[in-house]
Amino acid sequence: MDSKKVSVQGIMGTSAGALTGSLLAAGYPVEAIADELSRVEPMQLLRPSQDLRNGALSLQRVVQRLEVLLPPTFEDLPHKFAVGVVGSDGKHHLIHQGPLAEAVAASAAIPGLFEPVHIEGFEHSPCSDGGAVDRVGLKQWRAYRRNSKDGRMYRALVHVIGRSSPFSGADDVENMGEEDIWVVHSPKSNQSLVSLGDFEDQRRMAYDRTALAFESEWDVEWDDAAQTFQG
Repeated sequence: MDSKKVSVQGIMGTSAGALTGSLLAAGYPVEAIADELSRVEPMQLLRPSQDLRNGALSLQRVVQRLEVLLPPTFEDLPHKFAVGVVGSDGKHHLIHQGPLAEAVAASAAIPGLFEPVHIEGFEHSPCSDGGAVDRVGLKQWRAYRRNSKDGRMYRALVHVIGRSSPFSGADDVENMGEEDIWVVHSPKSNQSLVSLGDFEDQRRMAYDRTALAFESEWDVEWDDAAQTFQG
C-alpha cells in the first residue's frame, strides 16, 4: 500500500493492531515494521506473572521494547493514533493521549493470559485487550474524529482478522451504522506465543486482499482505522 497514493489521516488499532498501528503512526516503513514484528517469537518478550490471579504472563518486557521504539506519548507521534482497551470498570475505552507504550501493550493484554497494564494518568487503569468488548472500536474512533479540530470525516479502511475466541467482542463492521467504510477480512493467523507461523505468506495475502478490495480507490485520502487482531 505504501507504493500507492494513499494519504493516511489517522490510525486506530486494537490488540495486535495496536502494536502494528503504533509503529506505522510513528513513521516506520512497512518493511521495518514487518522486521520488528517477526524479530523474535513472542514468548521471548514475556515473563511469568508475579500474581497469577491477574494473568499468567507479564507484558512488562513488551512495554520496555515499545519504549525503545516509540516516542513517550501519543501527542509526540507524527500521525493521529488511538488504541482500544477495556478499563478496570469493564468498559471499552479509546485512548489517544498520554503514555504511549503502556497503552499499546494494554490493548494487547488478552484477559487471563496477560496481566492488565497500568497506564499512568488514566482513571480506569489497569487496562486489558479492548477486543474483549469491541474488536474494532470503529464507532468510538469516528466519534473522536468528529470531535477533532477539523471535524472532517474521511473514509475508513477496517481490517478484521478472524476470531480466536467466540467470546471476543463486537466486530460486525458492516452493521455498525457507519458510512463510507471499506472492510477487509483475513482469516485467523496460525501464530502462537512460541511460533510466528508463516508470517510472510500471511502478510502477503493480507496485502493482496487489501489491494484487490481498493484497486479503484487509491487516489483518495483515507482515515485509516486499520486494525489487526489476535485473541
